Amino acid sequence: MTTKRKKEFLKQWSLTHKEELSLHNLKTKKFWFDKNKNSEEIEQEKKKKTKSLPEKWGMLENIQLYDWQKQAVESWFKEKRGTIKVVTGAGKTILALAIIEKLQRTEKDLCVAIVVPTIVLLNQWHEELLEKSNLPEETIGFLGAGHKDNFKGKQKRVILCVLNTASKELPNMVDKKIGSKLLLIIDECHHAGALRRKNVFKTHRSYVLGLSATPERDDFEEEDEEERDDFFLSKEKYAVSILGKEIGPIVYELSLKQAYELGILPGFEIRHYGLLLTAKERVKYDQISKIIKDLNSKLKEIGKGKNINIDRNLWSWCQNLSKKENRLGKLARLFIQKTRDRKDLLYNAKARGDAVVAILEVELKSNPQARAILFHERIEEVMNLYNRFQKKSISIVAENSNLSDTLRETSIDLFRRGIARVIVSARSLIEGFNVPSADIGIIVASSTSVRQRIQTLGRMLRKTKVDGKEKKAIVYVLYMQKTTDENIYEKTDWIKLIGAERNRYFSWDLSQEPVELKGPPREPPKLEEDIEESTLEEGGIYLGRYDEGVEYSCDSRGNVFDERDSPAVNPQGIPEKIFRIKKGYGRFKVTLHKKYVLLLKNISGNWQTYYVSKLIDDFNFERVDKPGEAFYFKQKGGQYLITKKHPRGELYARIDEKAEDKNKGKNALEIINKIQKMQRKGIEVDKFFIDKNGQVKYLENGELRNIIKIKKGLEFPEI
Repeated sequence: MTTKRKKEFLKQWSLTHKEELSLHNLKTKKFWFDKNKNSEEIEQEKKKKTKSLPEKWGMLENIQLYDWQKQAVESWFKEKRGTIKVVTGAGKTILALAIIEKLQRTEKDLCVAIVVPTIVLLNQWHEELLEKSNLPEETIGFLGAGHKDNFKGKQKRVILCVLNTASKELPNMVDKKIGSKLLLIIDECHHAGALRRKNVFKTHRSYVLGLSATPERDDFEEEDEEERDDFFLSKEKYAVSILGKEIGPIVYELSLKQAYELGILPGFEIRHYGLLLTAKERVKYDQISKIIKDLNSKLKEIGKGKNINIDRNLWSWCQNLSKKENRLGKLARLFIQKTRDRKDLLYNAKARGDAVVAILEVELKSNPQARAILFHERIEEVMNLYNRFQKKSISIVAENSNLSDTLRETSIDLFRRGIARVIVSARSLIEGFNVPSADIGIIVASSTSVRQRIQTLGRMLRKTKVDGKEKKAIVYVLYMQKTTDENIYEKTDWIKLIGAERNRYFSWDLSQEPVELKGPPREPPKLEEDIEESTLEEGGIYLGRYDEGVEYSCDSRGNVFDERDSPAVNPQGIPEKIFRIKKGYGRFKVTLHKKYVLLLKNISGNWQTYYVSKLIDDFNFERVDKPGEAFYFKQKGGQYLITKKHPRGELYARIDEKAEDKNKGKNALEIINKIQKMQRKGIEVDKFFIDKNGQVKYLENGELRNIIKIKKGLEFPEI
């Protein structure tokens, strides 16, 4: 922190003498109150702790399930495993409690481990269990947040676990005996797919339940989340993902739109406000964007040469490259830094804070009792907003992961009780607690992740009535016009997802009144179901989504391969068609239902989706026997070589006299000479296989063809 910034910080955040005295007196008052609490309350708490474990667990005292909740429970019980995808605010916790209650009727020695991503959620679950169930408090334990309870002795029957701790400790705590009676519940389960957290699935369990509004997302870095938003992952793809395999497929789904139509969520209106960058911010934004675009093109060209699917893995690939000290590592580090610089510029744009002030002043003037929730991506900006509104004497509290647990819980409690009218939070609140009803929600800044936007909207919507009438919430979404902020509108049709009558779009120059627009700043690509085959032309631009389909690859020999590199026996001429459009081979996709074949093509630095053809039959990979180990034929520095892949790179076969085993060296030379002869006849071979009988083969149009037969194989350096 520079000397100038430090002075500004001290000036902004230092307490005045009056504030110091007031703070001290308030702390004294609270201490004396806590010390002299009603002794009768303490006795009642002691009595609660002496209750014994009931034979039948009642997890939902005086609560009746809705029909949709009953359907969700029944769907899970068909296999006693699976993921329930329900919009935030609809009642996922109630569903889980209902499943626990029903399962315990047949599993008398049931143990339950409930895994959550945050301490705030841990405390929330604890409150729900104490309020809604007949379980004595001493039967509920904790793992994480300074606790390490376990199931030994069966005193603890439900253990609430923080995900990071559970990933390290829970598998070792649960042996096979306990696991045979264990129900593992993963709340906000999309977090559990991360490499550093998926160890939680090593826990022995007989039953498993996943809960999330958007379970399809595994864990990515913040920027990667925008590059690779898996909100549209199909049920079929989810079933074979890490979460789908470990937890089970999606057995029940309730979207935000369905929850509204069923009357679970209140009536609401979303107002999307496009704000303007200042002249200085715009110049800087354009400069950074140009650098990012140039770096993007360079990295994609390099990745293409290395046969890496950059379109889907650019961010993670750059993160791996950034650890290297070569030119490529430098490019990757610069790309990562510039991407973050641009995001910081957008998140800190002056218009965001000014727009929030303008909105809240109008809303609170018309309704002084209104409650508002503000979300921002950056903690520093959360605290700046908090400080700004405090100076305006607005009853506001702040919540973010950089504050102590005590401060965070107090902020939430004050907002819940209505003492604070406004709460401003970083993204941690999105999955942090059950928000009470709010009249106003403002998404000040968020990533272009559909998953996060859906989570945020669900957090803001709680059904409640005032004077017998249902309250209607208003959610404001702020974005910066003509920037990457607008990308989210390309990712989904918000009208279909939420409802046309609840989405309004505005352009807002803060010096003037907002101007309402006819629709979103960008239109999403169509889904395959909305595209008629009669409108498509081979080699023409495809107006639908490229990421809807299953990915394959093809080569110059007319072969098609799946993700396991298995060849299809019926390539159907697709590689030739791809070459005519792309002037090259590589990856392509086939849509799930209509079997449209699609490819991406770089046009002047921008990637465009093209229609190739319609698949006549599904690719068949079942009848091709594994041909043997794969080898590659290539020319380097004027010399012909045979290589094979290795985790550390490539290994080169020793040829002729260079081999210790002269027969193996001779084999390599014979293969090279044979392939050269084939190439002179127009038969290109860049990949071949050697089966267990020594037969050297290559693939052409999905069929294995012989090249030559050898004995003893090839010789490679040992690593």
